[in-house]
Amino acid sequence: MKALIQRVISSSVTVEHQIIGSIQHGLVVFLGVERSDDKLQAETLAKRIINYRVFNEELAQLKLSAVLK
Repeated sequence: MKALIQRVISSSVTVEHQIIGSIQHGLVVFLGVERSDDKLQAETLAKRIINYRVFNEELAQLKLSAVLK
C-alpha cells in the first residue's frame, strides 16, 4: 500500500465525461492498494496521512496537519 499526497489549488474526478467530485485548495491523496494489503496497513497509512505536515513551517498559522484536532 502506497500513498502520494499533493497540495492542489483545485482538483476534480471525472467519470465518463462527468465530474463526480471536486475541491478547491486542498489535498489530493493518490492511493495504491494491493489485494494482499490488510486492515492494519490501511489504518496505519490513514493515520500517517491525516497527521502528515504538508504546510509551510515558517508561517506559524500554517503549522498544521491535514486534520484539525
